[in-house]
Amino acid sequence: MIYSVNETSDLLRKAIRGAGFSWGVAQDVSIAVCSIEKKGLSGIKAILKRLEDTQDYETLSPSLMDKNVWGKSNLNLCVISVLCGLLDFSSRTIENLPLRILNVAQPVLLAYVLEVYGRESKPCFFIEDEFMNRIVLDDRGIIIKGDVSGWFNHERNIVIECSSKKIWGKTLGLKRRITILPADYEALRDLASLTYAPSSERSRLTGAGAGLCDND
Repeated sequence: MIYSVNETSDLLRKAIRGAGFSWGVAQDVSIAVCSIEKKGLSGIKAILKRLEDTQDYETLSPSLMDKNVWGKSNLNLCVISVLCGLLDFSSRTIENLPLRILNVAQPVLLAYVLEVYGRESKPCFFIEDEFMNRIVLDDRGIIIKGDVSGWFNHERNIVIECSSKKIWGKTLGLKRRITILPADYEALRDLASLTYAPSSERSRLTGAGAGLCDND
């Protein structure tokens, strides 16, 4: 099924909130997922993996944020908290590149920060894992060098870096609308439904809906 970016972003925002994250985090992450989807990466696949994963991930905190290394070798970092940290401290992070991030799952979602950093500085930014696979973003779009299929499901040690030279690889095509598999759509909708007010006389009186149609 094919959806507009606005439809997808709204569904993602509610699903992320339904999974227990704040509305502010849900807003930032939904924008990030839609952005990398438009550039040819399967952000929906990665965010669903994170939202449905029962593993106990460590939330990024100041104690885990050294100048050039985030995380610890014995902890698995939550990619959502890492993404928000990179967005919150973008200017400081750019000044201190390269930045190593240890044991972060679904690191493909961090590709969005390359776009954000590119707005503040001109060089080519890239993310590289311990196996020398890269996701690159420059004026050509997103470029894949190596095999990043493991970035959707597994933990990786990554480095965020910039380069003044072009990095060559497979350039992904841009998309104007977003394709969501039926099973993924249902999974997102189930999570989003957790944000809806229960149907009752009281909820309708307080603005949850007039009860005149199925969508109220």
